Amino acid sequence: MTANRRAERRLSADARRAQLAEAAFAMLGERPYDPLTHEGLAARVGVSKPLVFHYFPTVGDLRLAVLEQLGADLMQRLSGSGADHSLPQQLRAGIEGFIDSAEHHADVYLLLFRGGASDERMLAAMHATRDRMARLVGSWAGIESPPASVMVVIRGYLGMVEEAVLQWLPGRPIPRAVLVEFLTEALGRMQDQADRLLERAEPGTDVVGPRSEPTRPIRSEGAG
Repeated sequence: MTANRRAERRLSADARRAQLAEAAFAMLGERPYDPLTHEGLAARVGVSKPLVFHYFPTVGDLRLAVLEQLGADLMQRLSGSGADHSLPQQLRAGIEGFIDSAEHHADVYLLLFRGGASDERMLAAMHATRDRMARLVGSWAGIESPPASVMVVIRGYLGMVEEAVLQWLPGRPIPRAVLVEFLTEALGRMQDQADRLLERAEPGTDVVGPRSEPTRPIRSEGAG
């Protein structure tokens, strides 16, 4: 039995899939504009090409796994802002975490979020990640299930964050601290916008979900 064959049998199915996905993520980060292939991944991990095809039948499956990993990293860093912190601290820490993830995986972030979603599954995965981020931001304000009108504001804000970071990453034309301050202050105005949308929502079309506590004003410390 060859060394490769022995290596192929050492890991559980879940561990093997995770290993291959992590290797694909690393490959795309190192050479974002080179084709991501089963042959290259097999050579990197030291397994047979059929084994890679078994877990990821298409290159699209590989790219989807990379996107899911990036989404998981974004959520982990956002979630790490700390429930014990004040709301302004949570907001700032969440923005810092988002930028941390984008900086740490800059090439992958730029590739996938700048037109890299090439099929419906990729688009669906990106939508799901954005939705999870939006609901997390809503939970910071005490809204466990943000209604559709509030989601308009939060998703719109997160879209601005994505685009701002996309524009900032390649050349870092302004200091990171300035970008963080800008995004924090913009988010601090979200509460008033959400309240106005709730007032204008069509009766019966927008149901406010359960709140874990009274809605906390979303404003930066020191804001008027």
